[in-house]
Amino acid sequence: MNFDPWYGEKNLEGNPEYHDAQLLHINSFFTVPILAGCYAILCIVTTVNAFIFKHSIMTNLQRVMLYQSMCICVEIFITATVYVGNATGILAIPEMLAPVEHATWILVHADTPIVYLIFNRSLRKAAFEWTNNHLLKRNRNRIHNFITTHMM
Repeated sequence: MNFDPWYGEKNLEGNPEYHDAQLLHINSFFTVPILAGCYAILCIVTTVNAFIFKHSIMTNLQRVMLYQSMCICVEIFITATVYVGNATGILAIPEMLAPVEHATWILVHADTPIVYLIFNRSLRKAAFEWTNNHLLKRNRNRIHNFITTHMM
């Protein structure tokens, strides 16, 4: 299935008057290799700095931030490659998997905070404290309101 915003619509599907895929193909042709190159350079430089040159020691914070960014970059790159490959017709997936592909494309942007919460202890602690404070405060107000209105 090639990317067509009018897919499934009679008289509009595949109509070049309403849809031109040339810009999509040009963008996709350059985006995936550029992203792959940038991510490869980032990984190589980080590895060289951390392990080959012993004078630059990574702190715990730098290591956590590296893991966070690598997890996010790898998952976005894989999802984008599959999405672009399918949209340009290079990588064909079964039509029944198209909704799954689209859902993963949407959700890959929503799971970044989850990656932060998994790796960042101080952020996780602050998020749980904030959540607990708001939940407990809301419950305290309900109990107080119930007691003051129904016991008088």
